Amino acid sequence: MLKLEWVSNMKYAFDFLQLDQRPSKPRKTGLTAVRDRMRGLGEQREFLETYAQFVDFAKISNFAPRLYSETFLVEKLKLYQEYNLLPFFGGILFENAVAQGKADELAAYLRDIGAPAIEISNNILDLGSAEMASHIASYSDVGIMVFVEWGEKYPTAPMDPKRAAEDIALWTDAGATYVILERSEIDQLLMPDVKPDGIERMRDLAKLVGSDVLIFEAESQAQAVALIRGLGRDVNLGPNIDFELVKWLEPSRLGISREMGHLTIEGAAGRDGVRSRLEV
Repeated sequence: MLKLEWVSNMKYAFDFLQLDQRPSKPRKTGLTAVRDRMRGLGEQREFLETYAQFVDFAKISNFAPRLYSETFLVEKLKLYQEYNLLPFFGGILFENAVAQGKADELAAYLRDIGAPAIEISNNILDLGSAEMASHIASYSDVGIMVFVEWGEKYPTAPMDPKRAAEDIALWTDAGATYVILERSEIDQLLMPDVKPDGIERMRDLAKLVGSDVLIFEAESQAQAVALIRGLGRDVNLGPNIDFELVKWLEPSRLGISREMGHLTIEGAAGRDGVRSRLEV
């Protein structure tokens, strides 16, 4: 039995106060993906007991899993799935396998240990779009869900939505389920200040490929706030969100954090009944 079955029948605290909560899992949008940098099972379980209802995916990062026992890794995967989170391994693990000529062996091993998904990336290796599509198809064909990352680590110009959409279409046609927009591409458009057409470019990309497909690689509070304000509370965010950020992120999606201006108060009292945000 999944650990989250109790959520549908849960009595929330302060339930006499109105709050427009988001849909429960499984969700198609408003997805949150966290980053697991090989957390211990106790720490992982403690996080899930409180925050699993707000999180959809967990990325097990980098090549670090190679340092740990298979038993530990299998338990980690099972624990996430017990709480209705889908775990996946990061692209650096995939790139190591490709570099060693063992991409097929990795796919078989993932199935053996019960790993449902993998990220396919070209952060280090110089893999073209067609070669990426070939790997995506290979993993998808054996039942492994594929996350794929689009974007340059060091972009020199703002993202072109049409060019990005061409690559993404090739990859989703090959079997990719989700596409992660590289953080550096987001920084180019939003940081340190939101560019005039930055949000518009991301909206255009979402229209071209589907907002349910895109995951924006937010890592900081500033990035997440800019994306929520610009694209709405149901923007997909992750997977570089650390456990500690989730307790802030979900309130921000709902407009009840300081960063979002405590919008529930304004909604109930009306704009004329609240102080200017410059005063608060």
